[in-house]
Amino acid sequence: MGLARSAYQNLIGLIFPSRCVICEAPLPSPRESPLCIEHSREIERGRWRACPKCGRRMYGESVEVLICAKCRPKTICYDEGYSAHQYTGVVKELIHLFKYRKRQYLGHFLGGSLLDCVRERGDLSGYDAIVPVPLHWRRQWSRGFNQATDLGKALSNGFGIPIMKRNLRRVLNTRPQVRIEPKEREDNIKNAFRVRRPGKVAGKKLVLLDDVITTGATLNECARVLKMAGALKVTIVTLAHASDVQREPAGKVPPGAAVQT
Repeated sequence: MGLARSAYQNLIGLIFPSRCVICEAPLPSPRESPLCIEHSREIERGRWRACPKCGRRMYGESVEVLICAKCRPKTICYDEGYSAHQYTGVVKELIHLFKYRKRQYLGHFLGGSLLDCVRERGDLSGYDAIVPVPLHWRRQWSRGFNQATDLGKALSNGFGIPIMKRNLRRVLNTRPQVRIEPKEREDNIKNAFRVRRPGKVAGKKLVLLDDVITTGATLNECARVLKMAGALKVTIVTLAHASDVQREPAGKVPPGAAVQT
């Protein structure tokens, strides 16, 4: 056990830098995180009331409302969802460093955080495959990796589920969703995905994985295509989610707060 622990710490030392990726404060040795203690504490890990469809944290909802404001007005093709963190603060900064600043090693830390959160809220061990939301080949070539695939490695190891990498393909190089108004995102992503081998997903329970869910348009379109190919069940898992309400600057939501749709 001591040798295994030592080997693990040596591996972490190679993966993570010696300074916090946010503020560059020196990190202790052995280091198990790319964050200093102060920034580690800012990552919210609390248990909240989550939308059973998308996993998003719910605010200001009455007990009669069962799903969040972003799921209510839509035809949802996925069956349920888990989301680990809110897309704010340190988590948002880490995701940006991971995706856009070539800090691919952060996938190890973020994937582990995702695994811990999913384990607290459910069990994916009965699923047949993890399907990362694919990038168009041009975007993946430019970025050098698919962030969803990297995040999936921790879930794959933790729950013993294989990653299905090449069956769901992105066949249209659409505009990035982040640059488009929410109401236009469904049209932008429509028919952008295709299942190459439907027989590989027919009758299967699948985990559809992405880094961030905002409107849910991309994940919903992927789930629609997988269901059309015969998937029995599609559960979405995301590292982070946008809130379903407009929060006050102090971080508090007053009773009856306006819900963003």
